Amino acid sequence: MVDIQKQNSSKETEKSSNADKDVASANFDDTSVDVTHLIENRYNTTKEVIIKRLKEINFLCFTSDILTITNSTRSFLVLTVHFIDIVDGSPVIQSLNLCAQKLSQGHTGQYIQERWKEICEEFEIDKTKIVSITTDGGANIVSAVRLFLGDNHRIPCMAHVLNLVVDGVLKEIKEFSALTDHVKTIVTFFKQSVNAMDQLRAEQESCGKKEGEVWTLIQAVSTRWNSCFDMLERFDKLSVLVAKILATKSQTNKNTPDMIPSSQLNVIRDFIAILGPFKEATEKGPYYLPPDKLPLLEEHINELVDSGILFPCQSPYASPVFFVAKQSGGVRLCDDYRFLNTKIQFDPFSAYNAEVSELDTDESKVDSDSSHEGASTEEDSSDEGASTEEK
Repeated sequence: MVDIQKQNSSKETEKSSNADKDVASANFDDTSVDVTHLIENRYNTTKEVIIKRLKEINFLCFTSDILTITNSTRSFLVLTVHFIDIVDGSPVIQSLNLCAQKLSQGHTGQYIQERWKEICEEFEIDKTKIVSITTDGGANIVSAVRLFLGDNHRIPCMAHVLNLVVDGVLKEIKEFSALTDHVKTIVTFFKQSVNAMDQLRAEQESCGKKEGEVWTLIQAVSTRWNSCFDMLERFDKLSVLVAKILATKSQTNKNTPDMIPSSQLNVIRDFIAILGPFKEATEKGPYYLPPDKLPLLEEHINELVDSGILFPCQSPYASPVFFVAKQSGGVRLCDDYRFLNTKIQFDPFSAYNAEVSELDTDESKVDSDSSHEGASTEEDSSDEGASTEEK
């Protein structure tokens, strides 16, 4: 009788647990549906606001590129719209990313321009308002601009042009190509060896690095901007640990690549110094100063030059300027020196100043004379005391 009751109670418990699971799954499905519905509503609401705003703009510019996800065959056509908006009475450049549309066919010029047409129809954009499209130099996307807007409507992407110039020059230097191939071989060895990567992580953690601060080696990819610079810079920072691990691995693994000689590491550091400004130019966004602020900027600069605070120079580095509103109603000219500060090498020894040096010399003479007089007085007094005791 007891066993039957136990069986019945266990069956009831099992039924109730299954019922709880069904309810939980149903609630989860309802929640996911609700979240999806909220996201769709938010998108549609934002889309309506954008459509209304773009209809008020007379001139539009596009920036477009094809994005391919790393280690994946999926590609997306990204389209961004730029226009000049009036904010608080001042013109401001606005940028809106309209979409990242998944591509399902070959990336031909005809197919790309058809996707642009669909996007313009979706956001109700009048094609006659589009002044230009900024793209890279790919033949397919150049052809797409010609088919979509006609001739003389494409603006080359300056960052892409700089990247092509750097890559083209580096490929002409055979010694550099051989050096980068050697670094790629070492990086590939670490990427394919879990044990080597674990050792690299352990070495950094033993030096005090915490989780999230540990570095890994970066592999250069021809389709990614500045990837060669990133690979060399990270390899240089980890070169000591990499050399230690390769020396240990070479004793048990004959396929372990040789470490870069120290003389070649100096060459890598030289190239890092050369390529650094190009990375900054292609990745750092500029400060956009509204056109109505340019006369005010010129006035401020002329005042500072006339007062001797500023003077013309030919420095390879420049700092962006911008205005900050004062509480009194005026504006204050400000500079962003963060990038410049990273390039300054501070001298621990103070600079020589003739006037200060002469003052220091005079004061030191006075101090030495007074100290000498004081010493003489002490000696005289001590002598007198001694002679008195003798007497």
